[in-house]
Amino acid sequence: IPKNNTMVKASLFKYKSADANLSCSEAMLMLQSLKELAEIEDAEHLRKSLSDLHNSASVQQREITVGSGTCKENSSKWEKNSKSLKTVLKKEELIRKVNEIE
Repeated sequence: IPKNNTMVKASLFKYKSADANLSCSEAMLMLQSLKELAEIEDAEHLRKSLSDLHNSASVQQREITVGSGTCKENSSKWEKNSKSLKTVLKKEELIRKVNEIE
């Protein structure tokens, strides 16, 4: 689990708004978490960490798509951090391929 995973989970819950709208803070915390996950080399560790992060996110956060217009004031951060997301997704694809071979 990433160094700050427990703190990230607590922060994600802290920033959820009462009316269940996705907050910009939650989105940025999710991107930071994905950046940390992109550095994990162990496939099993990565799978567990991604599952933990997914389970800690709000429904709205799980449904968000990068570039949807959310948090426009932070769009440059979204673009910068989207590379981290792509890295995580590539690792997940590699894990699936390895599992298929096994």
